[in-house]
Amino acid sequence: MIAARPVALLEQLNSVLQAKSATVSGMLETVKISSESIRAWHSDEVFHEIFITAKEKGETYELDPLEIPRRRCLPKRYVDQVAQYQPASPEEHYRKQYLEFIDAVSKGLSDIYDLS
Repeated sequence: MIAARPVALLEQLNSVLQAKSATVSGMLETVKISSESIRAWHSDEVFHEIFITAKEKGETYELDPLEIPRRRCLPKRYVDQVAQYQPASPEEHYRKQYLEFIDAVSKGLSDIYDLS
């Protein structure tokens, strides 16, 4: 659910790039617009809306509520005096993963198509 919009956009981009009637300039423009759309989704406000929607759908379908995964304790020989990072809420945990995903998609498009 959380990655549905970016994945749907990438599927549409894939279809456009494989179309028989596509031109190179049209393909590059489509990639540029898609990349801008994906970069626009790199914000806490957009993620918050997506997270609330996912939470509501989970309640609608009577699924278990989203939780923070169980904390893994590292062996003491690897841990200094600094406390390990632990997200305060499920939203904070999934926000990190969402933003990493958006960054990877955006970087992948710019690496492949050199949008500069």
